[in-house]
Amino acid sequence: MDYNNDIIVMPDIHGRQFWRRAVELYPDADTIFLGDYHDPYPAEGITNEESLANLRELFDYVKSHDNVHLLMGNHDLNYFADFGKKVRYDEKNTRTIRSLLTEMLPRMTIATTRIVSGKTVFFSHSPVLVDWVKDAGVSDDVPTLVKTLNDSIKNLDTDPSEAVKLLRYVPSYRGGEAPFGSPTWADVRELDNDGKQIIDTIDYSIFAHTRVNPPRITSRWADLDSQRAFRLTQELKLIVI
Repeated sequence: MDYNNDIIVMPDIHGRQFWRRAVELYPDADTIFLGDYHDPYPAEGITNEESLANLRELFDYVKSHDNVHLLMGNHDLNYFADFGKKVRYDEKNTRTIRSLLTEMLPRMTIATTRIVSGKTVFFSHSPVLVDWVKDAGVSDDVPTLVKTLNDSIKNLDTDPSEAVKLLRYVPSYRGGEAPFGSPTWADVRELDNDGKQIIDTIDYSIFAHTRVNPPRITSRWADLDSQRAFRLTQELKLIVI
């Protein structure tokens, strides 16, 4: 079977190593990481040092593979400025992590899209909510929205103010005070299965951020944060790797 046009999707890493098998199986595939590369969960038995080693290996791999796209999540952004609640933040290795992230910034974005089965598939760390678009004063035209989000982190290492303004919306589900989350903070509990809270210019939304097991896959959106990689087929089907 021909998998050449399929897209490999990697949800939150947090020191986990599931990404390795996926890139070994599909080394040339269009591969999208959905963000959050460090700050492991202690309950999973991954130490900060182990996670940091995994981060180095992942970024070294990306440097030699132009087919890999890196998105940023709330944990990654917090190493540049205060983007909201810092959970499991690695104080000891802050400088090292920020340096590694800064080196990869030219390869990182907040969002990206692909056309699959004639539909616009929107990839981000969290879903793009109607209420956030209205409050942030950004366009819901998808190409314009993607540009606005990605331009906001172009100078992240020197001036994160624009990104903070756009993305520091931490919802109550995440211990914040915002009535809804941004595309790096929105929680899956803010959505119905029909995804009416997601802007209607997006045909299908793929994100992570909120841990689910099994993954939640609906006709309008998919939360894949389930500690495994996925293959998105050209028929818009998500298959566990």
